[in-house]
Amino acid sequence: MPTKTLNIAVFTAKLVAPLPAAEVQSADFTRDLAQDWNRGMEDVRYAEYGHFYEATGRRLGVVGHCQRVADQMCKNWQEAQAEQCLIPAPTAKELRWKKRLLSHIRDREEVAAAILRDEARLAPKKEG
Repeated sequence: MPTKTLNIAVFTAKLVAPLPAAEVQSADFTRDLAQDWNRGMEDVRYAEYGHFYEATGRRLGVVGHCQRVADQMCKNWQEAQAEQCLIPAPTAKELRWKKRLLSHIRDREEVAAAILRDEARLAPKKEG
């Protein structure tokens, strides 16, 4: 037997009230973040493979591979990683990836700010 009576009007008002903006993270929003993240990771992988191809060719002495091109491909890879870090992380897994790269990125301030925004968005909501 309940010890407290419920006011149906108050209950209904709370039930139909919109969620605060900080609590709204729908499945569509999460899916869209994941799609954006995956598109960016394709660019990172493409740049990584280009660097690997050039560096390996240079190391093996394959004709046509030079250090200048390998260095440019490495720079492209680093730039792709830095750009990827500016995309909002859809889950904590991607956030950890960003944190690991932070020490290797030249323009750390912008990436650090993006990481802080992700941490705030992905932080567990405190009940209270």
